[in-house]
Amino acid sequence: TLLCGWRAALAGATAGGVCGFALFVLPEVGPLGTKATAIVSLCLYGATSIVIIWVAESYRKLLVRVRAQEQYTKLLSGEMAHRIKNILTLAQTVVWHSLPDNPVVRDEVSSRLAALARTNERLLRARGPISFSTLLNSELEHFGTSKVTRSGPDFSCGESASVFLSLVFHELATNAAKYGALAAPNGKLTIEWRIAADGQLCIDWREEGVSNLRTPDRRGFGSKLLRSVSAQFNGHVNQVFGPDGVKCTIWLEL
Repeated sequence: TLLCGWRAALAGATAGGVCGFALFVLPEVGPLGTKATAIVSLCLYGATSIVIIWVAESYRKLLVRVRAQEQYTKLLSGEMAHRIKNILTLAQTVVWHSLPDNPVVRDEVSSRLAALARTNERLLRARGPISFSTLLNSELEHFGTSKVTRSGPDFSCGESASVFLSLVFHELATNAAKYGALAAPNGKLTIEWRIAADGQLCIDWREEGVSNLRTPDRRGFGSKLLRSVSAQFNGHVNQVFGPDGVKCTIWLEL
C-alpha cells in the first residue's frame, strides 16, 4: 500500500488469501465444523486486510500531501528571500543616489542594509548548524557594535535553534536601537552567555545608560516572542525594565 497504492495492495492481499487457503486450509478441510472454521478464518483475514490497507492508504495520502506542502513552502520561502533581497538592494541604490554629498551616512546606512539582507536570507534559507558567535554577530552588525560587549563560549547551533535565536536577537537588538542602549548616547549593551551544569544555555542581555525608559503597559510582540521561544526549548525568560535599561535573562535547552 505504501509503495504502490491500495489497488496493488488489494490484489496482493487477495492473491495471498487464495494461495494460503489453497495450500494450507483446503487440505485440512473435513467435517462441516472444519469448513465453518475455515470460512470464518478467511473472512477475518479479508476484514483485517481491508482495515490495514485502508489505514496505510490514509497514511500514504497524508504523507503525499505533507511532502507537497513542504515543496510549496520551500518555493514560497525562496521567492520571499529573493524579493526581500531585491527590495533591500533597491533601498541601497536609493540611499546611494540620495546622499551623494554625505558619504559617511550613505556608507553606514548601506552597510546596515547589506547586513540586514544577509540576516534575512540566512533566516529564510536556514540549512545546517551555525556557530553561536557568528549568529550573534550577524544580528548585531547592522546596528553597530561599538557599544556592545560580548562574552561566552562558542558552540554550534542546530537549524531550528539558529532560526529562533535569530528572531530573538533581532527583536532585542531592534528594540535596543529604537528605545534602548543602542539609541542612547551613553548607552551600553552587555551580552553574556554560558552553558549551565544541566546543559541549558543561559543568555544575559543587559542594557545600561538609558534614560526615561518607560515600562510598557501591555505585553508586546517582543515579549510574546521571547516567551514562545523559551517554551519551544523547555526554558523560561525573565525580562525586567529597569530605570537605566532592559535586563533580560533567557534559559533554553538546545
